[in-house]
Amino acid sequence: MPTAATLHRLRDRIRRLEQGCPAPAAPGSGAAGGDTAALRAALSAAPGEIVPLGLPAIDAALPWGGLPRGAVHEILCGDPGDGAPTAFLLALIGRQKAAGHAGPVLWVSCRRDLFAPALPVYGCDPADFLFVRCRSGEEVLWAMEDGLRCPALAAVAGDVGAPDFSATRRLQLAAGRGGVPLFLHRPLYGSLHGSLHGTEKATKRGGGTGKVGALAPSAAVTRWAAAARLPDPADSSTGFGVQTGDPAWTVHLHRCRGGRPGRWPVVWNRRQQAFEPAAAGALHQARDRVWAGA
Repeated sequence: MPTAATLHRLRDRIRRLEQGCPAPAAPGSGAAGGDTAALRAALSAAPGEIVPLGLPAIDAALPWGGLPRGAVHEILCGDPGDGAPTAFLLALIGRQKAAGHAGPVLWVSCRRDLFAPALPVYGCDPADFLFVRCRSGEEVLWAMEDGLRCPALAAVAGDVGAPDFSATRRLQLAAGRGGVPLFLHRPLYGSLHGSLHGTEKATKRGGGTGKVGALAPSAAVTRWAAAARLPDPADSSTGFGVQTGDPAWTVHLHRCRGGRPGRWPVVWNRRQQAFEPAAAGALHQARDRVWAGA
């Protein structure tokens, strides 16, 4: 449990970070790195309310047994035409609703539209969504940060291009203070062939070279990806527990503080509004890669 002196130093550091001022080193530490570590520890030690995904295998991989509400959760989003990341994001919001958070959902974006008739599939009432169309990424960040300070919201969601670490840090701090989760689309650039299978591939963009999934640093607590899966066309039976029309994905937990990254084949049961395991041999991946378009 942080002492009063530690909390005072953390508050002072947060204030200085927000104002763009350098933070002094902690007494006796010889560097400011000790405060940075303490800040991370304090943020991780008090996640607030937890909403389980309802699938034991995934919840067990998360150090809190579910997703903390007062946190930023990134969903990697590549091709704008790929609906799997958005569908998975909506399912995560649906879990918030199932946990009793009946407030509005603030959806902020410059471009992304939702197909309202599909929202009930994920336990979301279109009437609960407040759509904010912004003219710039700066406006999106401002609207998201402001929304996260409103505890009456069930969630904040949307996309903002490629926010830098400072922007995601401000969003994380706002989410922690308001106790409201932010589900943030995170764009990918370059080829991500095989990323859901744990492989790496060098990519080039603008003359640079990077590894699969390499992204700018982020203060988000978790980072996810989802690729669509379809019933195997070679087997028309429903003996695998997959009902026709239920969304199915390969879900990949890329990063989580104190968690265990992994991949799981899942089905969203639209009747129970819950995730269910999908037999690995019962489904085939609809796409052999998650990739980023322009």
